Amino acid sequence: MTSKPYRKRVSARKRARRDHGGLPQMMVAISAEPEFGGVARSLTAAYKYCDGEFVSAPMERTKREAMRRLAAQRKAA
Repeated sequence: MTSKPYRKRVSARKRARRDHGGLPQMMVAISAEPEFGGVARSLTAAYKYCDGEFVSAPMERTKREAMRRLAAQRKAA
């Protein structure tokens, strides 16, 4: 008999906290640019950084630039 894989349920509070409005994806894209190191950070690391699970100086610089670009995109739309 095969069992179904277990899937952990996520509370509504955690699900709401997950919505970053595209910030982690933008951080990954920006981190791949030459002036920000040229090496793309992982999307998982970007999400963890946005949730405050770890601290990183390069990610802070990348996050500030990503927030600036996202704000400019929203203003233009």
